[in-house]
Amino acid sequence: MPDPTPALPPGYRAAPATIQDISSIHRLVSACEREMHGQARTDPGGVAAVFARPGLILELDTLLIHDQAGRLAARAWVDRRSEVDVHPQHRGRGLGAALLDWAEARARRAGSEQIVQTVPDDHGDAVTLLRSRGYEPMVTEWLLQFAMPDEPTVLDLPETGEGYVEEVAVHRDHRDQGIARLLLRHVFRAFHRQGRRTCTLATHSDTGALALYLRVGMTVRHSSTVYRKGLRPAEDVARNADELSR
Repeated sequence: MPDPTPALPPGYRAAPATIQDISSIHRLVSACEREMHGQARTDPGGVAAVFARPGLILELDTLLIHDQAGRLAARAWVDRRSEVDVHPQHRGRGLGAALLDWAEARARRAGSEQIVQTVPDDHGDAVTLLRSRGYEPMVTEWLLQFAMPDEPTVLDLPETGEGYVEEVAVHRDHRDQGIARLLLRHVFRAFHRQGRRTCTLATHSDTGALALYLRVGMTVRHSSTVYRKGLRPAEDVARNADELSR
């Protein structure tokens, strides 16, 4: 049985998502990304991948909010972690707070002990809302870029040490010898020779690799922080509400 839909401002209605909503969700997320970062990064496949998460039930774990004209104004999903997006034209009306309430209630009902959500660091309103609800920073993620107007130079291979690449990875016995920087330079040059003038790379604070990428000349395009909130069991919340009402 779906969780109760949150109270919404007049003119809005809520309903679970379906597979047929992938295109409209993609347009919503793209609008949010363009407003925040100047360009869209999400593709429809990314939305479809969320719908395919093991254990996620569309009827229970997703919620869409449409305006009076039937246009998608906001969306949320929750399955151990959560995402909430509100179209820039519909912000400031309480839709994000309503979806956050719904996501937390759904996570509790599903037995989750915590809920996490990733928010761009320059989305001040969303960060303020999460912090006011008791969310705490867990890890920071960065999208870095390397501009390549000219072909990058590549130094000769170091005489000692060897590494392997999975994104960028060097065996601990061979670190601090410039191997990672060499691998990155080869990647930059290869992309440049393919006609591309920017190379991007994502990392997060748990890797400790940000300083390496900055030393090689990359810059942070934007950053996001994963926020975490512990959840009390649903029965504890209900008991506390009952006691306060007496």
